[in-house]
Amino acid sequence: MLSIEEMLPRDIAALSRNPGIVLVPVSPMIEWHSWHLPAGTDGLIAEGAARAAAERIGCAWCRCLSMGLDEWRSPQFKITMGLPADAEVFGMRFPGLPLVSEYVESEEFQKLVSARLYAMRRTGFCRAYVINHHGGVGQAPMLEKICSDMSGKGFTARLLLTYSLAKMDRKGWEGDCLRTGGHAGMSETIALMAFRPELVDLDEQADGELSVAATGILHKSPTVPAEFNPRLAPAGLAHAWRKAVVAGIAAEINRDRGFPESEAV
Repeated sequence: MLSIEEMLPRDIAALSRNPGIVLVPVSPMIEWHSWHLPAGTDGLIAEGAARAAAERIGCAWCRCLSMGLDEWRSPQFKITMGLPADAEVFGMRFPGLPLVSEYVESEEFQKLVSARLYAMRRTGFCRAYVINHHGGVGQAPMLEKICSDMSGKGFTARLLLTYSLAKMDRKGWEGDCLRTGGHAGMSETIALMAFRPELVDLDEQADGELSVAATGILHKSPTVPAEFNPRLAPAGLAHAWRKAVVAGIAAEINRDRGFPESEAV
């Protein structure tokens, strides 16, 4: 299904009337995600989820708005990651890594996301769902506020978080994989494999235990255990995660539309 950016005006107008729903992914597209994942991992996941859900529901979707908030890392955080306590680290701008991650100020973030939602509202859409995958500090609260401020007068904006939508009750090692790794680790590798598997190169990651400081994979200790090395990310689990996220987005939208479970798309 084409994005709004690729559509002719007549087709956008038709979707703005029926079903009147647009999905708006917002996440950074230039951010370090270790050696095996592309810079746009967060945005690509958000965009992939929006596209897949739009195809399922039959609504409009936009390309990802590349926006990310984060914070200066505390001394304790840096020590936990195996970094010098006095290193200057903002977000994923770890010392020694070859890519400088792109973030924005809160004011700029608010203006640009609001502008996207304003354009959708003036185009005639009655509902917009902001799809976010970035877990940087301040991102979700800011998006919640923007959605609240933009809602009213026949238009509703809501925030949906990819990592909160996948209701997967897996046990054992697979369940641990979904909950382990954080940024660029096992869980996020699975998430990108769910939508853009061709962009993941597991051979770029070394075998065995991994250094957090050297790889930029967030973990609860300076070393990622070998069993949670992203090289072991299972493709089957990625497929299941994709289904769960898309179903979660569809369920939220259909609930807002007042569709009973038996009629959900």
